[in-house]
Order: sequence, then structure tokens, then C-alpha cells
Amino acid sequence: MPLQSVNLAPRDDGFAVSFVMLDGVRAIRCYAQQGTLDAIEQSRTDDARERLERFDRHRAAFESVASDLFDAGLPLRITADHNDMAATMLRPPPASSGLTVKPERPS
Repeated sequence: MPLQSVNLAPRDDGFAVSFVMLDGVRAIRCYAQQGTLDAIEQSRTDDARERLERFDRHRAAFESVASDLFDAGLPLRITADHNDMAATMLRPPPASSGLTVKPERPS
């Protein structure tokens, strides 16, 4: 079953933006690393508000990658390489993007 998007605000964790998706009724916390957000926009920022805005602009792509990998039967802590994200966004990020989306079990 695909992960489902929920209408919860993302949170800036300093190193990443975290967001929640649902597996049925189970919450899955996902992370979009700062370097990934920088690569997508092809510019670097250390501003938390700007990272959240960048995430919001590309949220559907991050959610799609997280759901596809989850559906593939990978563990709850999953990583999407830059090729998965590039295919979802239909434009290749720089090779140094370090794209990672990491769902994990809630605490």
C-alpha cells in the first residue's frame, strides 16, 4: 500500500527537513537532507525558513520517492539516491546532490 500524504507542516531539523506520511494509520517520519534541497534548487542556503519553502515547492516529489521505495518492500529507514528523485522530478540534479529521503519508525 502506498504511503499517504498528510497535511502536517514539515519541520526543519537543522540537517534536514522532516515530514510525516502514513502507512495506513502508522506515521512514518521522512527526511529530506539539506544538501538535497540545495541540489534541487541548485543553490545553497543555511536559512531554515528557506529550506522549508524549498521543501514545500518539491514536497510531492519527495513524497512520491518515499512512497515508491516503501512500496518496493524496503525497510522503514530507506534512502532514495539522486536517480530516484531525478526521475520523479524529470530533471537530473547535480551528481554531487547526495539526495536522501529517510522514512523511519516514529519514537
